Amino acid sequence: MKSIGSIIFVSLVMLQTVGCGQAGPTVYPVQGTVTIGGKPAPSIAVTFAPVDGKPASAGKTNANGVFILLTQSGKAGAVAGKHKVILQSQPAVESTGNFSDPAVREKMFQEREASARSGKKGAPPTEKSKTIPEEYSNPQKTPLEYEVKAGTNNFDVPIP
Repeated sequence: MKSIGSIIFVSLVMLQTVGCGQAGPTVYPVQGTVTIGGKPAPSIAVTFAPVDGKPASAGKTNANGVFILLTQSGKAGAVAGKHKVILQSQPAVESTGNFSDPAVREKMFQEREASARSGKKGAPPTEKSKTIPEEYSNPQKTPLEYEVKAGTNNFDVPIP
């Protein structure tokens, strides 16, 4: 079963193309840095979900752990107010894998098969996906809450 954070992030990406050209609510620039154990956290989906039900904004961290939020309509920023912050590891795309190599394909199939036998769905977890505690990907359980204010907003998002 997909987590709510994953559904929110995918919905935001899909709605970006649909919502182009609409005025929408006033948003303010939001960027920040996600760190895990004091080190930058790359490939993390960051969603700011307003507690009052207004539209969410999302972004993805770069190699330095830096993210910039975009609204559903593609504007940079987020609506003002308190937001629950949802974090999810996103698998890095491996550009070095040679999928035409039968040994590489066999290893991938074996990992997926082992994951399926253990009752898990989807691809087996990567090291990066193990670094974010599960509560951070659950909007009801995440301990992260930040307030977006008028003007430029810059948030440090430290994960122990």
